[in-house]
Amino acid sequence: MRRLALALTLALAACGPRAADVLVADAIHVANVSRLSIETAETAALVAYKAAQMDALERAKLTGKTHDEAVRDVFAVRGAWAPVWPLVREARRAQALLVAAIEAERSGMASAEDVARKLEDLIRQTDLVARALAEKRTAPE
Repeated sequence: MRRLALALTLALAACGPRAADVLVADAIHVANVSRLSIETAETAALVAYKAAQMDALERAKLTGKTHDEAVRDVFAVRGAWAPVWPLVREARRAQALLVAAIEAERSGMASAEDVARKLEDLIRQTDLVARALAEKRTAPE
């Protein structure tokens, strides 16, 4: 479904000035909503990340592990979450690049096709973040 939406977005950008205006207006909406979505996803990820570390410490206490073993467990949690943070940064970067492309298109320095490509990048990046967070939610403890 996303691929169809991307194909239609790129096709729309090539359809002429009015279609390009619609594309840019839609891209503005997506840029605004995605900024909030990325912030919300990052906040949820940070809460889950902290909770996973606290759970690791609690399990260590309950099972009588040593301090060093508890520290190892916490570092294992941190390692498991390490791939998420670059994805969030890339999604933020893609959102900023979309905003820059929209501004450039409005000033005549870029085309609607440029906006469509940045929109596609943002959709891909936010999808990667969503997948990574979904994996963390379904990962066994």
